[in-house]
Amino acid sequence: MSYTISYEPVGDAIVLGRVHYFSSPNGEKTTEALPSGATITTANVVANVEVDFKGAATGSSVRVMIDP
Repeated sequence: MSYTISYEPVGDAIVLGRVHYFSSPNGEKTTEALPSGATITTANVVANVEVDFKGAATGSSVRVMIDP
C-alpha cells in the first residue's frame, strides 16, 4: 500500500517530520525523515503508519494530509 503524506506548519514554525512504518512482511520497521509530499510504500501487513514532528518553537501545530 502506498501513502502520500503532506504537511504544513500552522503559523511561523519550522517543522521536521519523521515516519515509522512496516516496510517488509517479516516485520521490519522503517523510520525515515519525512519531507512534505513524500510517498511511502508499506508491506502488506496489518499495522499503523505513524508520523511525528519536531517543531521550533515548542508547541507548534501541524496540519497533516494522508492520501492512500
